[in-house]
Amino acid sequence: NVQSRIIHCITAHGHFGEYYNRFVPIEPSTCPCDHRTLQTRDHILRDCPLHTHARHHLTRVSPTITLHIILSTPKGLHALQHFLEHSTAFLKNPSYAPNVIDPG
Repeated sequence: NVQSRIIHCITAHGHFGEYYNRFVPIEPSTCPCDHRTLQTRDHILRDCPLHTHARHHLTRVSPTITLHIILSTPKGLHALQHFLEHSTAFLKNPSYAPNVIDPG
């Protein structure tokens, strides 16, 4: 649920690569967006192309997605809630759209 994902994001303990890299090394730690980038909280919130469509919820409150604003103010937490409601960020097994292959 969204509330648990908010807690995962605030504490940086949850279903994402940075946490897995440190505490659950058998889990993959790279981001599914490119399978090279370490999947960090910052990457998910600020840069990951898998969540671009939902990022406007965060940038309305903090144009540069300042973590202090997003994670510790009422407006920031409300924006984070909307971001999470419209994305698969911080889910254990998100289902991403399959890669589309151009047949040429």
